Amino acid sequence: MATAIMKQKEVPEMDDVEEIISKISEDSPYKRRPTQKRTWMTVPEMGKLLGTTRSSVYAILDNPKYALYYL
Repeated sequence: MATAIMKQKEVPEMDDVEEIISKISEDSPYKRRPTQKRTWMTVPEMGKLLGTTRSSVYAILDNPKYALYYL
Protein backbone atom coordinates (compact mmCIF):
# COMPACT_ATOMS: atom_id res chain seq x y z
CA MET A 1 0.00 0.00 0.00
CA ALA A 2 1.47 3.29 -1.06
CA THR A 3 1.18 6.28 1.21
CA ALA A 4 1.67 9.79 0.02
CA ILE A 5 4.27 11.65 1.94
CA MET A 6 3.57 15.35 1.93
CA LYS A 7 6.52 17.63 2.09
CA GLN A 8 6.09 20.31 4.67
CA LYS A 9 6.81 23.79 3.46
CA GLU A 10 9.18 25.81 5.56
CA VAL A 11 7.32 28.55 7.40
CA PRO A 12 9.20 31.87 7.27
CA GLU A 13 9.92 33.62 10.52
CA MET A 14 8.09 36.85 11.37
CA ASP A 15 11.20 38.97 10.79
CA ASP A 16 11.39 37.67 7.24
CA VAL A 17 7.69 38.39 6.65
CA GLU A 18 8.00 41.96 7.96
CA GLU A 19 11.05 42.50 5.77
CA ILE A 20 9.16 41.25 2.71
CA ILE A 21 6.16 43.47 3.49
CA SER A 22 8.34 46.55 3.95
CA LYS A 23 10.20 45.83 0.69
CA ILE A 24 6.93 45.46 -1.22
CA SER A 25 5.42 48.59 0.31
CA GLU A 26 8.44 50.78 -0.44
CA ASP A 27 8.51 49.68 -4.08
CA SER A 28 4.75 49.89 -4.56
CA PRO A 29 3.43 52.42 -7.12
CA TYR A 30 0.22 52.64 -5.06
CA LYS A 31 1.74 53.94 -1.85
CA ARG A 32 0.19 57.04 -0.34
CA ARG A 33 1.81 60.39 -0.79
CA PRO A 34 2.06 62.62 2.25
CA THR A 35 -0.78 65.08 2.52
CA GLN A 36 -0.03 68.61 1.46
CA LYS A 37 -1.37 71.79 2.97
CA ARG A 38 -4.24 73.07 0.88
CA THR A 39 -3.45 76.38 -0.84
CA TRP A 40 -6.82 77.00 -2.49
CA MET A 41 -10.38 77.77 -1.48
CA THR A 42 -13.70 76.94 -3.08
CA VAL A 43 -16.23 79.63 -3.93
CA PRO A 44 -18.74 78.45 -1.27
CA GLU A 45 -15.96 78.44 1.35
CA MET A 46 -15.01 81.99 0.40
CA GLY A 47 -18.67 83.03 0.58
CA LYS A 48 -18.97 81.62 4.11
CA LEU A 49 -15.73 83.31 5.14
CA LEU A 50 -16.87 86.69 3.80
CA GLY A 51 -20.49 86.23 4.86
CA THR A 52 -21.82 86.81 1.34
CA THR A 53 -23.55 84.84 -1.37
CA ARG A 54 -21.85 82.89 -4.10
CA SER A 55 -22.90 85.50 -6.66
CA SER A 56 -21.13 88.20 -4.66
CA VAL A 57 -17.99 86.10 -4.51
CA TYR A 58 -18.01 85.70 -8.30
CA ALA A 59 -18.47 89.48 -8.64
CA ILE A 60 -15.44 90.03 -6.39
CA LEU A 61 -13.36 87.55 -8.38
CA ASP A 62 -14.32 89.21 -11.68
CA ASN A 63 -13.31 92.64 -10.39
CA PRO A 64 -9.82 93.57 -11.73
CA LYS A 65 -9.14 95.50 -8.52
CA TYR A 66 -8.73 92.19 -6.64
CA ALA A 67 -6.86 90.31 -9.39
CA LEU A 68 -3.55 90.61 -7.52
CA TYR A 69 -4.84 88.57 -4.58
CA TYR A 70 -5.47 85.34 -6.44
CA LEU A 71 -3.94 83.47 -9.33
